[in-house]
Amino acid sequence: FLIIAVSAGCMIATFIFIEHSDAQFSLSLFMSSIAGIFIPIFWVKTRCRAKIGALGLKKGRYFWAIDVAIGCIAAASIYGAIISNPYWDNLNLQIDSQKIQNSWVVLFIPLTSIGFGKFILSPIAEEIFLRGFVYGYLRKRFGWLRAAVMQALISALLHLPYLQNASRWDDFLSFISYQAFIHLVLCLLYEQTKSLCASIICHGMLNYLLYIVPLF
Repeated sequence: FLIIAVSAGCMIATFIFIEHSDAQFSLSLFMSSIAGIFIPIFWVKTRCRAKIGALGLKKGRYFWAIDVAIGCIAAASIYGAIISNPYWDNLNLQIDSQKIQNSWVVLFIPLTSIGFGKFILSPIAEEIFLRGFVYGYLRKRFGWLRAAVMQALISALLHLPYLQNASRWDDFLSFISYQAFIHLVLCLLYEQTKSLCASIICHGMLNYLLYIVPLF
């Protein structure tokens, strides 16, 4: 619990104490992602004397191309569920860009500092920390179903800095249910495939869709 608290504190502190201009937001993503990746790996290898495969960084049940396909299909399905739900689609979430006039720019956003952080580094870090580390620990103690629900709620609370101007209690509950749903599906992907590959692909693709589509 101590290492979970410390890692979560690192992730939250960067959002609280670093102002969200483009450069600073990139720095906060980088710092929190590095913490989310290397603290669990260090803990597993030094304290548990285990391989990083214990965090889901291994070959899973399926060939990697199948994991990629599963991740992409899951991301599209989650996005469809979000935009079809008026309580989730209207959430006032933090968006750090302006309208895009040229659609070709979309292809190059992952190459920017914010794009790399949002679509590549952050999904890898969150999957290692939340699914590989937190869920892996909870699963041993409570079984997969209760552990999946618990990590989904923990994940939702860790994402609260993304909720902007929550003036009503309904906004808070909608945001928690929205995030919990996403992270529950990501957890089920990990549980089914026995690898983080599909959940990382799904997480990155979903971040891309949620970030890009509102810009047009």
